[in-house]
Amino acid sequence: MATTMAANNGPCHFFRLSAELRNQIYRDVLVEKEQINIDTRGRPGMSTNVFAQPGFLQTCLQIQSEASSIYYGENRFVVRVPNLDVSGLKAFCRRAVACGQSKYHLKVYRCGRGMGWSNMIEWLQAYHAGLVPCCDCDNSTLSIADACVPSKVFELVDELDPDRQMAWDKVERILNVVRDILDVGWTYEGAGLRRYYGI
Repeated sequence: MATTMAANNGPCHFFRLSAELRNQIYRDVLVEKEQINIDTRGRPGMSTNVFAQPGFLQTCLQIQSEASSIYYGENRFVVRVPNLDVSGLKAFCRRAVACGQSKYHLKVYRCGRGMGWSNMIEWLQAYHAGLVPCCDCDNSTLSIADACVPSKVFELVDELDPDRQMAWDKVERILNVVRDILDVGWTYEGAGLRRYYGI
């Protein structure tokens, strides 16, 4: 004979604990010793800006409100950006900022060989606006050119407009001129950058 459990709609005694004790429990549950790899690539039928949060943060709104800043502020995250598609990275950063964390430990690497210029420009624009971090150079899975050329373009944005006083459209025009110069004059292993990267 099957038994059923009655739903417990009584008060939650967890929130009777002191804030200090609840925060310690949140740290014990949410803070990892190792870095957390964030998958922004999505799944078939899902957008690329979907990534999983710990289930504990989804138990109720009060826990999400109290514990999200600990999760985002005290963990170290690694985000891999496929083919320079920055939509998932933007979603991660928006969520962290919405939880009150403007500073978080985040390393960002690109993955995949695709390097469309429109994706690069979208990432650079978000970086220029202070919405996302730049790309770190990681040649462990990519060639040096694939891994480090994007990070040098971020450095160029910083050199062009270190105080972020220049309008983005002017920065973008300069970047497009530099892209054209690199394609005509500079080559990587005998191939123009535009032909090599498809930018």
